[in-house]
Amino acid sequence: MTDRSLRLLLDFDGCAQRDSGQSSVFLHRRDRKFALTCEEQGVRPSPQRWIAYINRFSNSDPELNQSTKLRRLWRRVDNGFVTAGALFGLLSMLALLFYDGGQRINITVIIAFVAFQLLLALITTVQSLVGWQPWRSLLQGFGSHSQSEVVSHVQPVLMARSAHMGGSCFALAGLISLLVMVLLQDLAFGWSTTLETDAGSYHAIIAVISAPWAWLWPAAAPELGLVESTRFFRASGIQGDTDPALWGQWWPFITMLWTTWVLLPRLILCWVAGVLIRRKSRQLLGKHPAMRELMYRMETETLDTGNEHNDALDLPDIKTQFALTPLPKASILLSWAG
Repeated sequence: MTDRSLRLLLDFDGCAQRDSGQSSVFLHRRDRKFALTCEEQGVRPSPQRWIAYINRFSNSDPELNQSTKLRRLWRRVDNGFVTAGALFGLLSMLALLFYDGGQRINITVIIAFVAFQLLLALITTVQSLVGWQPWRSLLQGFGSHSQSEVVSHVQPVLMARSAHMGGSCFALAGLISLLVMVLLQDLAFGWSTTLETDAGSYHAIIAVISAPWAWLWPAAAPELGLVESTRFFRASGIQGDTDPALWGQWWPFITMLWTTWVLLPRLILCWVAGVLIRRKSRQLLGKHPAMRELMYRMETETLDTGNEHNDALDLPDIKTQFALTPLPKASILLSWAG
């Protein structure tokens, strides 16, 4: 988790939670002093500078704060998805390409599996956009239940990015396994279906699927003759009138099918998830309740009357009545004197 916008949101939210136990007088004096310091230095107050300013006076261990724990949690989630995705990608491709020399590898099954992977990728993205979190209880079991409600709004896109990272590793491991299997074994590909489908209709489907790369690698777009020659039926042996070399000419199509419709969508959607994380983090930071209160404290002057006694050892009087009052939770518009 290296997104600066997300780190800034988590750090700001952690500081806001830590300030919830402080008195309003102390917070007003501190933040007003920060605003005056920035004005003297000729710089604009920003959340980054404010966090660095108050952390200088904090005695809390940065390794134990809530934002660090949350970043570590999502780092473990990312690593878990990456490891599981690579493992399942290897096993899935080995299962799809299982060949003992007595049957053909059905292209129709591979196409259906690729379509299923594409559907999962799209569902993951849609789920993050609508904010549905069916896995929230699972994250709570890993210790994320203590985070604020503001940060919980970014969880759907975080989970989507983790899932797409795992899906990308799944696709990459599957592609590498496919190329290794093609190199080490003499695979026999063919197509078959229980439905009454002629070779012309099946070739039309193949042509639509291979349209994105047909101009780049013509060998990966099977012709009608190959489709007609490599159809097989139930209980048919591997030998027949078909040239044995034709059974292996499907591998370029399978390679581009997997790369174009499994690997590339996952990489693109993973990048989109990262963009959504940065965008949502900036929005949540701007709408954070503590941000509005911080701006209010920095812009409002404070009056420190000091010590009412003559003894210099006495502490300043912090019971002085200030004009600053806590902001209400809801947005309120006042119409004064008409």
